[in-house]
Amino acid sequence: MAQRVRSNIHSFRNQENVRIGVKGVVMGAPPAATKRSVLGEIGNDFTACGVAAARKVGGEDVKLHGVPRKQKEEPLPVSKLIRNKSLLKKSFSTSSIPKEVANSNLIGVEDIDKDDKGDPVLVPEYVNDIYAYLREVEVKYPIKRNYLEGQEITSKMRGVLIDWLVEVHQQFHLLTETLYLTVTIIDRYLQEVHTTTRKKLQLVGVAAMFLASKYEEMFAPEVGDFVYICDNAYGKDELLRMEKTIVRTLDFSFSRPLPLHFLRRYSKAARALPVNHAMAKYFLELSLVDYDMCHYDPSLISAAALYLSLWLFSNEKKGVWTKTLVHYTKYSFRDIEDLVRKLANLVVKADTSKNQAVNKKYAQSKFFKISCKPELKSPALKRLAASS
Repeated sequence: MAQRVRSNIHSFRNQENVRIGVKGVVMGAPPAATKRSVLGEIGNDFTACGVAAARKVGGEDVKLHGVPRKQKEEPLPVSKLIRNKSLLKKSFSTSSIPKEVANSNLIGVEDIDKDDKGDPVLVPEYVNDIYAYLREVEVKYPIKRNYLEGQEITSKMRGVLIDWLVEVHQQFHLLTETLYLTVTIIDRYLQEVHTTTRKKLQLVGVAAMFLASKYEEMFAPEVGDFVYICDNAYGKDELLRMEKTIVRTLDFSFSRPLPLHFLRRYSKAARALPVNHAMAKYFLELSLVDYDMCHYDPSLISAAALYLSLWLFSNEKKGVWTKTLVHYTKYSFRDIEDLVRKLANLVVKADTSKNQAVNKKYAQSKFFKISCKPELKSPALKRLAASS
């Protein structure tokens, strides 16, 4: 009887997932199937995957068995994990959250996250804390006003570089965040390294976009692509050395929030139409090229850009900046008024500027041909710009 059982098992040794009954009877051996070529074998024929089916211990063959499942253990409550009760109370205290952020039931203020409850992507229970943290980070990594004073690099050189990078950004079909992060890296580096020469400025810009691509993109362009786009003015080794220099200068920190992060939140609070959002993005990208705008906090300039966009498309100019926008942006109209006028002046001069990459970009249909909108030629906008 034992020999018959052994012979049955031996005959199906190389078959997968064979069930053997109590008396050694083979139960429903499956037909041969096509081998998996990509992920490897997932059956119980371990030798096919290159894993030995037995190990010799002390001269004897020892069969490998599956690891027994552990019984499900209930997680310990947080109160038992944290011995210091005062620390526990402090960790879950809401006193650090501003009252205006924690309380969304203010009169005249809409709860813009009420429809997102339970959404694991939008995480409405944490969103106010996240944006409060971003406001702290933008203060931690400021860009100084007039930081190019005393340097060989001038504001015009910076403008030409950013204008060219806008074209490179389009040619590589990169994310919008990559462009904003590129400009942020350039400004932060140039304000720290005052010895940057005119010959190395383009190298700094290309290395900054290379870094930003690694940070934001799923498939970043290769080093050779950036060398080619520079018409081989720099070699691969030079680009990689500059990348290392920038990383060390900025202390490996690239987490300064972008204006685009705040604009998305503000557009949601304003219930802005796609054309309003695109117009605000157009204003923000114009400000990227302008040296006099680079020192403003991302949260502030995005609020000003959205206000100007809403104002241009609104029949009633008063009341554009609602209580809901004040609540979620944390800026009153007085806070953004001067910057709105400066943005308006920048928009009016956009057609006569030598740097036309942003204008050409937003003249495309996928951007609603924003830069060609008649609202940008309106007398009201010109009057607003003249008051700056």
